[in-house]
Amino acid sequence: MDPNQLLQQCADVVNSLTPEERQGLFMPSIKTMGYTLDGIITLICYPLLKSRIYLKGKLENYKDEVNNRVTKIPEQFRDEKLYPLVLKAIEESKYQINEDDIRKMYVNLIASTVDSRKNDSITPRFVTVISQFGKQDAQFLDILHSQQNQQLIYGYRRAVSKDNSGVTITNRLFKLDNGNLNSNFDLSVDTLSSLGVIKELEKDELASSHYRQKYRSIEIALKDPTYIKPEFISAENISSDTVRGHIMLTEFGKKLCQCIFERNQNISDPVLIDDAIEATGSMSAHQVPTVNFDDSTNSSTPN
Repeated sequence: MDPNQLLQQCADVVNSLTPEERQGLFMPSIKTMGYTLDGIITLICYPLLKSRIYLKGKLENYKDEVNNRVTKIPEQFRDEKLYPLVLKAIEESKYQINEDDIRKMYVNLIASTVDSRKNDSITPRFVTVISQFGKQDAQFLDILHSQQNQQLIYGYRRAVSKDNSGVTITNRLFKLDNGNLNSNFDLSVDTLSSLGVIKELEKDELASSHYRQKYRSIEIALKDPTYIKPEFISAENISSDTVRGHIMLTEFGKKLCQCIFERNQNISDPVLIDDAIEATGSMSAHQVPTVNFDDSTNSSTPN
């Protein structure tokens, strides 16, 4: 870039700052941390704003959200030691400001990074992982984090041949705490698993009566042919079984969620305490591989 163009661009950015943002940027202190971050966000994001990658309103929302979260941190807990990670987060976030769910994750991560009560566990990997999220990945992680014990159960149908080999003919069908069913998260499961955020325990079912009832409702729902993948619709009436499993956060995923979501997830239901404890260790006692469907009788029997 021509030096004169670069100087002009810098001048444009500085001129776009409010007086408070200029003071925070050029004379930063613990008390003006919010304004400092406002100025840094403007400096880093201005080129994309000027190129109309996103609207000014989105950038202003981002700055306001960061400022509001940071100013809520009591002054004695505001910590500048991880400012390089803040800069990394802002740099990565500039490409995803238009996605509200992901932007809020960055907002909360930035606030956690400058909060001495939370930032001991924060590493550069947190920013890298969020930068790999798509909109649906962020939504799925939000749902998982909001579930009791931060676990989601699922089932899927598998067509079985005479030699007992099988092929998966539906997506995973998840049952949420609110009773809703969702079969649209397969790609997000693969993405978050590859990033080390979640762990999938296939053919490993949770044993409490609370979860057994949910598994049964999934099996019943999976008999609906609308869940069968289009390429396997001809397999609707052949012998099939249901594979049960569940998804849980890894230790890394739990630390990440503590920094990118405002709410804290508590284990409060006594019925589920055993499953929460066992989720931290071996689940072998819960392994129940499959449930056979006899489509002719509309019943299911364990293998």
